[in-house]
Order: sequence, then structure tokens, then C-alpha cells
Amino acid sequence: MMLYNSTVSLSVDFDTPGDYFVFIFHVVFATCAVLVAGSVVIGISCTRALRVQNRFVFMLNTSISDTLTGFSVYYLGLFDVQEGYPSRNGTYYILPSFLGVNVLTFLFAQFDRYFAVCHPFFYNRFISRSVVIGICVFCWVYTYAILTVQNMVPISKAAQINAFGVMTLQIIVVVKVLMTVKLYIIARSHQIREIPSAERDKRESLRIIVFVVICFLALWCPSFVNIIVRQLTQQGLRFRNEATNAFAIMARLNALVTPALYMWGSPALRSSVWHILWRKVFPCPSRRRCASVCALPLAPGLLCVHLSAPVRHTTTLVAGTVVISILATRALRLQNRFVFMLNTSVCDTLVGLSVFYLGLFDVHEGYPSRNGTHNFLPSLLGVNMMTFMFAQFDRYLAVCHPFVYTRFITRRLIIIINFYCWLHVFTQATILYALPISSAVLMFVVSIIFLQIIVVTKVAMTIKLYAVARFQVERAPPGPERESNKESLRIVVFVVISFLLLWYPSIINIILRWLGRGLTFRNEATNPFAIMARFSAVVTPVVYMWGSPALRQALVRVVWGRVCPHCRHRNKALTFKMNGVMQR
Repeated sequence: MMLYNSTVSLSVDFDTPGDYFVFIFHVVFATCAVLVAGSVVIGISCTRALRVQNRFVFMLNTSISDTLTGFSVYYLGLFDVQEGYPSRNGTYYILPSFLGVNVLTFLFAQFDRYFAVCHPFFYNRFISRSVVIGICVFCWVYTYAILTVQNMVPISKAAQINAFGVMTLQIIVVVKVLMTVKLYIIARSHQIREIPSAERDKRESLRIIVFVVICFLALWCPSFVNIIVRQLTQQGLRFRNEATNAFAIMARLNALVTPALYMWGSPALRSSVWHILWRKVFPCPSRRRCASVCALPLAPGLLCVHLSAPVRHTTTLVAGTVVISILATRALRLQNRFVFMLNTSVCDTLVGLSVFYLGLFDVHEGYPSRNGTHNFLPSLLGVNMMTFMFAQFDRYLAVCHPFVYTRFITRRLIIIINFYCWLHVFTQATILYALPISSAVLMFVVSIIFLQIIVVTKVAMTIKLYAVARFQVERAPPGPERESNKESLRIVVFVVISFLLLWYPSIINIILRWLGRGLTFRNEATNPFAIMARFSAVVTPVVYMWGSPALRQALVRVVWGRVCPHCRHRNKALTFKMNGVMQR
């Protein structure tokens, strides 16, 4: 009995699927935070060119705090811990106070950047590296000195000190907001007038600190406001423990967001982290090997092999990178065909995330279901089905009726059509969920019949588009418009064919099951037809990258060029070569 009382129970009871999700989330988040923030710590510590710069000393200080925050989640997120008065298995605020160190560090980093840009002579004379290191040490000493006093005095006095600390924190937050606005104005107007030189690194440092502080406040302030409301009115939200506290989870997300923003905003830090750490984990000894990833026209499936991850990770990674590349490239967002690609890629990313539940747990969708989601997660593929059909009509009108297309098919209309695909599918799923089982089954049968009409339409449109691409586009005069139409038609045809090949066996089996002759499987994870259908979430974005050089270049420039420097260099060389060919 003594042994039982001395143990700490887990944060969840594992009675519902949500409990599994919370537990897995904290494990994944803690690991990612330790890896990302720890990589920044190692990258700065092992690179003298970064250590001697004051701004990287502040980054090092916050990254050490973020690494420790990641380690703390292994306790705060996995076990039944409640910090506060009274506490349960608490750490006397020692672990949550790592974020307090970051609050102070960001404040001093903002003042550091302000003096570096606006008062460079004063900064070079008085703000030495020793002073910056002393400030970073002060952030730790101040935070944990107050915490030590708070833990040594009686609870009544500790509550008063805590209230005083919250008031002080409000002043700090107001100062941080004002400094963020001030630094943004400086970065927007003052630095833009400088000629390109080493001093332009100051603009980079301003951009980093502004984005970091905005993200930090956005994630941390909800928890801060809830604490104030609870202390003043007793009306704030209360949670079972730290693992289920949504506000505390948002605040701890800074441990992952902050170092990620550091690497996003600083090419020097990114290169250092890659060469010192990740290059040894993911060897890339020659440009030829990296070039194999970029040469997707020769081997469209090579990306999946190169990543060597399970299907669920590959799906999220490939489709997610397509989403990021299109969103981050204005030239792609303005084209209707890429809006359709974006819609299906968002859907494919969610399909990849859904496999973490459908593929890992004992889930069976249908009537009756077991741990099902009322067909909400499988319906993501239905969104793709409708989007592909509208994309086919879009490409047909663009090629065969260009005047009608240019006049009536606007980008706003395309966005509305994509939104309608989501609304139609999930409105139908909601109605099925709300109806009695007998009516839901009848409506489900009607939807299957309606789906057959869509499939027949898609097949007919695929044949039509193939004929258009084969005969009409080939006879058009050479030029950019011809190549664009040919490329878009080729992508749509291959995407629809691959989608139907992977998805239709599942729908045939569903029809046969309603007739009493189909195959029945233990759950979604062991259903090969459902696995084939979900596999289209990998194939579709890969076909997009295979068929669109513009998307490939955006993908390398926005995403993979930041991970693999050789891919970035090769992409620049190819872009320069293509521009030279076009000029000649």
C-alpha cells in the first residue's frame, strides 16, 4: 500500500480515444521540442561565428530554456500533475518557470536589437558580449530567486508574491507589445533604406525577434489571462491536470515554435545546425544524392523512398509540403488549377493525420461501428472526389472554351467551388449522424448510387480530356500557353486515373457487402481496400510535383531547400539555366 501511495498516476485513464490522443501528443511534442531546441543549442554552441554575436547569445539562452521545457513535458504531460495552490504531484512551479525565463530574455533581446539598430555607437561601446551573457544569467537568477522565496514562505505570503508577480508580468507584457510595434516600424522603414552590406543582418535579427515575440505572446497570453481571471473572479477555467490544460499546452508550444522560427529566419543558424548535427543523422555526402530528390520528373515515387517513413508520416509530409509551397508562392496561388491542387492537398494532409487514429487503433466505420468517427474521417476522400470532378470541368473549359473561361470562371468562383466540396460532403455526413440508423442506412445507399454517377462522369471527362490533350493541344502553336494547358491536362488525367484505381476497389467492396457478398475485415487498419484508398493521399501530391515544374521549384525553394542546402543550390542553378534558355 505504501508503494502505491508513493507512485504518481498517469495523466489520463485511457478510457476514451481522446485519452490516447492526449498521451501520444505529449510524447511527440516533448520529443520534437527537445530535438529542435536542442539542435539550436548545439548549432550555436559549436559555431564560434554565432557565439560571438549578441543576438545568438539570446537565442542560445531561450533555446536552453525550450529544451528543458521539452524535457519537462515528459513529466507534466504524461503524469497526473497539477501546479498551483494546492498542488498535486507538483514541482513548486520549477518546471513551468522555464517559460518565465524566456519572457525576460525576449524583453532584453528587444532592447538589445533596438539599441543595435538605432544607437549603434552607444551599442558598440557599452553592450559587450559579457554584458549580454550577464543579462541572460540574470534572467535565470531573477526567475528562480523569486521562485525560491515563494516556496520558502507560508502559503498566504506565497499567494501574495504570486499576485505581485502576475502584476509585474502584466507590465512586462505591455512593454513587450510596445517594443514589438517599435521594432516593426524600424524594420519596415529605417532598415529598408540601407545599402546591402553586413549591417543588413540587423534587419534579419529584427524580423526574427518580432515574429518570435508575436508568436510567444499569441500562445502564452491565453494562459496568462485565464490565471488573472481565476485570481480576480474565481470564474476562470479549471482543468484536471497540466496534461489536459489547453492553455498550458499552448504556452508550452513556444518551446517548439521559437527555435523553429530561429532557424527559419537565420540562414547562418540553419546552415550551422545542418552541418553540425542533422547532416550526420541524415547523411548527404554528394550533390548527386540530393539531386535525386529534386529530379522528380524522372522518378515521381522517389520522394517516398528517400524519406523512408511509414505511409501515414509520408502522407502528411508530402501533402503538407505541397500545401505550404502553394500558400507561400503568390504566382501559384493566383492560378485556378493550383487552387484545386491546394484544396486536395489540404484534404490529403488531413487524411495522413487521420491515419494516426484509423490505422493505429481498433476502429471500424459503418453500421454498426466500433470506435468510429461516424464516417467523418473517411469522408475526407469524398472531398477529393468532388474536387477532382470540378477540376476536370475547369480544365476542359480552360482549353476548349478559353473566352467563356476567362470571362466567367474567376478565382473567387473557384474558391467558392472548393469550399462547396467541403460543405456538401460534411453536411451530408452530419445529416447521416443526426438521423436514426434506419434512415441513415437508406440515405447512405442513396449516396452510394449518387457516387456511381460521379464516377461515371469522371471517367467520361477523363477520356474527353485525354482526347483534348492528345489532339487539340498538340495542334496549337508552340508557346507558354500551350505548355501550360498540356501540363495541367496531363496532371488532371493522371491524378484522376490513379485516384480511381486506388479508391474504386473499396467502393466495389462496400456495394458487395450491402448485397451480402463483400469481404469484411476486423478494422480499418487491416482493410486493404481502405488502405489503398488512403494511399491516394500520397500518390496525388506526388503526381502534382511530377507534373508541375513550377510547383517543384516552389517546393524546393520554400521547404526542402531549407532542410537540404544542396537542393537549394541545385534549384538556383536550374532556375538560372532555364531563364538563360528562355532569354535565348
